[in-house]
Amino acid sequence: GLLVLLALVIAWGYLLAPYRIAMEHVPLAASALRTRVLAAQAMTGAAVAVALLTAIWALRGRQSLVVAAWGVLALGGFAERVIVPAFVAQGPPAERGAELARRFDAALYGVELAAAAPDPAGAAGPPTGGVWDEESLGRWALGQGTILVSARLVRTGRAGLAWQATTTRLAPTPRIVVHLLAPDSIAMDGAPVEIAPPVVIADPRIRPGTATWRATEAGVPTGGALRRLALAWALQGPGIATRRPERIDWHLDPVNRVLQLIPGLGWSLEGVVQLPAGPAWLLSGLHRVDRAPMGTPTEVGGRWQDGLRPAMVATVGVQDGLVRAWLVPGADSLAAAWARIHAPLVGAATDMPTEVATGLRYPKGWFQAQVQALAARDPSLGRLPPPAALAVAGVWQGEPAWFATLVRPDDARPSAIVIGRIVAGSPELRVQRVPDGDAPNGEELLRAWYRMPMLSQLRELVRAAGDTLLPGPLHWALREDGLLAWQGFASAGRRGAPALLWLGTMRGGTLGGGRTAGTAWDSMSRPVGSADGGEMAEIARLEAVRAWMRRADSALLRRDMTAFGRAWEALRGLLLEGTPE
Repeated sequence: GLLVLLALVIAWGYLLAPYRIAMEHVPLAASALRTRVLAAQAMTGAAVAVALLTAIWALRGRQSLVVAAWGVLALGGFAERVIVPAFVAQGPPAERGAELARRFDAALYGVELAAAAPDPAGAAGPPTGGVWDEESLGRWALGQGTILVSARLVRTGRAGLAWQATTTRLAPTPRIVVHLLAPDSIAMDGAPVEIAPPVVIADPRIRPGTATWRATEAGVPTGGALRRLALAWALQGPGIATRRPERIDWHLDPVNRVLQLIPGLGWSLEGVVQLPAGPAWLLSGLHRVDRAPMGTPTEVGGRWQDGLRPAMVATVGVQDGLVRAWLVPGADSLAAAWARIHAPLVGAATDMPTEVATGLRYPKGWFQAQVQALAARDPSLGRLPPPAALAVAGVWQGEPAWFATLVRPDDARPSAIVIGRIVAGSPELRVQRVPDGDAPNGEELLRAWYRMPMLSQLRELVRAAGDTLLPGPLHWALREDGLLAWQGFASAGRRGAPALLWLGTMRGGTLGGGRTAGTAWDSMSRPVGSADGGEMAEIARLEAVRAWMRRADSALLRRDMTAFGRAWEALRGLLLEGTPE
């Protein structure tokens, strides 16, 4: 009887084989798909026949009958699982299947792609926000003795667009500093330019990277020994049991605090917003679909999923720790289900405060997943860039946006630019297809910039000072008169503060560069070797001298003679050596 039941269970499994095949994420041609489904259906019939033969064996006791039946079933199962998939051809799915897959991607990733025309010609420079990025701002924060916890482009009332860089410092006293930085300006010492006085939040209660608990005078009572032991176990804080504090405060990291109240979503820190009750951390929550039929697998943050969409946005008070959450505009049914589970904590999108609604940005993880899904479903767009270039921050048509440049498989030249941004509170995904041309690929462009005299000299001076010159993310923009490209180069010192030293530019195949965005883009209108070009090289060298002089002064103030010696050697190289031709 058990063997009969086992055979019927196997038959039921083969009956569900089409769904298993759909979950394998293997692109199959129409003929290959039919072959595998037919093989599974044949095995369903074979398993039912084995169940009947096993029942006959149980009644009549014919050993050879059941052995032969189960042997044939085992061979058939091996053929269906191993031999048939190995021989059927993989290939693009049928048009009907491809259209169905696109509909699934639209539901799982919110991919509703629209074509976009190239930007108007005539503008000399790139879109705003192309000089600084999260990585370079992170190095700048480390040079200031702080840690960058969030960086994003925001719209400000007075200055238009700016980088909001939030840093934290734990010693000697905890504090949070919110900086507003000019997106395209570089100070003489290679640091970003502040466009407003920084906002300092002293002794914040909720801050990223803090401990899971702390002793406080107005918190949760720890009670007796057993209660303290239970709290120490739950919070993984042995100090609760050993130090015996009378009251404690817990879940002090904003992401962890929201996770305790609204689990099931992937929460990420976006920045700081100013609410009427005081400053608050802004977080975005994405819901994942781990496995889905015909879903496109994508990887974000080291985790694979078949679907990823924004669900909620939340705020956590910096001082009071109050958590509030709302559905995002256009949330799908799964997000609405999560909101019903956590009601009344989660409000409707229409109840979102204006300060939060205006601070919404396109979630970075969502954009990365969408780009991967697009490239997998439409090979004509091109090959995916490296993971670090899958989402590059910038500005498109006056709004903060994410950019991803796909490249041609044969020569790695740009083939399409995918742009994601929030417009009037709603997400918008656009693609610009790059026409065939003579634009170089990223590696060729980097080598060409390194061969430019001024950057080559700066590179040698940075090496002589014991530092490293690091290229930032490569930006691309499509204009009616051709492609634009630009990339920042920063020194990462072991002792001195990191500095952004150079901005390489390219327009229509013409290279340029300089210490500032204006100088870099203007340099392409002056021929190499002309008097103006030489004058600009001298200006750039003078700016480099000033930057190294500031570093030397800073080293003297710190009594760091090693850093002073490096800066002095760099100054000798700049002032005593001739300008390279």
